[in-house]
Amino acid sequence: MSSKVWSVVLCLVVLDAVIALPPALMLLLGVAKLDLQAEGVVVVPSLQGGAFSLASVLILAALMLTGADLLRWVGGKSARRAKPTGTRCTYGVLVGIGLFMMLLLASRGVVTSTHILLWGFTGSVNALNKMLYILSLVIIAPFAEESLFRGAIEEILGTTFNPIAAVFLSALTFSIAHGARSMLLFYFVAGTLFSMLSYKSRPLLPAMLAHATFNGLTLVYVLIK
Repeated sequence: MSSKVWSVVLCLVVLDAVIALPPALMLLLGVAKLDLQAEGVVVVPSLQGGAFSLASVLILAALMLTGADLLRWVGGKSARRAKPTGTRCTYGVLVGIGLFMMLLLASRGVVTSTHILLWGFTGSVNALNKMLYILSLVIIAPFAEESLFRGAIEEILGTTFNPIAAVFLSALTFSIAHGARSMLLFYFVAGTLFSMLSYKSRPLLPAMLAHATFNGLTLVYVLIK
């Protein structure tokens, strides 16, 4: 098996585990439960609002960080430790703002909780729920997702593919992982921009800031609407 095929297969195996395992872990940990509905047996939240959002994001984050470590270990890569410049971090924030504006234009202002995978959202905006949503989507999710998609998958693909191919393949896996068909193109564009930020600057912080800025602005918009 060629190195290119091996790197793609390895990334897809880890990505498949990150997508497939959360429901089973949620059931095992009591975060979700099975419920018999008209369409059959479905997985529904056991927790409400921000508590479910935090619990599910923590499960995903654990899987993503484990997958990232596994990919780096197999690929012989170490975690990035370079310090980003202030300019790069500013670019990251601006990219996040730009993506939010793009989402507003694409959705004609109709932004919902599904646009940022705001699981367990019930419309409740009490102080505790706000804190849990912010912790889940603005801090934990960007850190875990960038560690996996840019810090590991992009690194592994970059060892066997040229930089452009590595960036686009990483963005493609990022888009697929987010699931929503109507948002595939948007997430691909977002993943490409995050990858360009991290590939060019090497440290992951600019991409994390872009991701966190986008999630934060979208979350605020959903909560105030």
